[in-house]
Amino acid sequence: MAWPRAPQRVLIVAAALLLAFSFAAARRAGRTPPAEPVPDDPRIDVRIDVNAAPAVDLEALPGIGKVLAARIVAYRESHGPFRCCEDLTQVPGVGEKLAGELRPLVDFGAPR
Repeated sequence: MAWPRAPQRVLIVAAALLLAFSFAAARRAGRTPPAEPVPDDPRIDVRIDVNAAPAVDLEALPGIGKVLAARIVAYRESHGPFRCCEDLTQVPGVGEKLAGELRPLVDFGAPR
C-alpha cells in the first residue's frame, strides 16, 4: 500500500483534527451523557423496587435476564427482602460488579 500524496495527507489530517475538535466541543457543551447515571441524577425518574418488582420488571435492568430475574425473586421469597445492593450478591449470578451497576437503578422499598 502506497502512502497518500502530500495534499491527500493534509486532507486526512485535517479531517481527523476536525472530528476530534467536534467531539471535544460537544463534550464541553454537555451533549454527551455521563458514562454511568449518578444516584441523585434527576434524569432517573423511577427506580425498580427489588423487593416488590415481578421478574418481568427486573428483566428491564441491564445485565438481568429471565433466569437471573427468576433467581432474584426466588431468593427474595425464601430469604426475605433485600436491604441493599450488597445483599443482591447472595443471589447466584449477581457479582459485586453487577450489583454496583444496579445501585443507581434500584430501590429497596420502605423497611419492613
